[in-house]
Amino acid sequence: MVVYNCLSDEDFLQKSEHGIGKRAIYYFYTENCPSCLRIKPLFEDLCKKYDKTSLVYTYSCYNDDQLTGEAFAVDKTPTFVVMDNGEEITRHVGGEEDKVQEIFEKYAA
Repeated sequence: MVVYNCLSDEDFLQKSEHGIGKRAIYYFYTENCPSCLRIKPLFEDLCKKYDKTSLVYTYSCYNDDQLTGEAFAVDKTPTFVVMDNGEEITRHVGGEEDKVQEIFEKYAA
């Protein structure tokens, strides 16, 4: 899995070109979100576990650039969106560890 940490809308646009025509998991978070902080170790472990099989994009919402979060209709964090060839195939909002793990097991493998 290649993890692209996107720092701005422009950075997101440049890095997301690598995912064209592929399945990717998009993780939208905020720096001080309690749920985001709670699942951070699990998220990092899952990224390592699936390091050969998928693409993950991370994006910190509610920074100076917010167009990417708006384009993905993110209004709460954490939000996970799975895209396949430009089509959204599933979404999960919240920090339930079992749901986050399920997304990776089903879509990152």
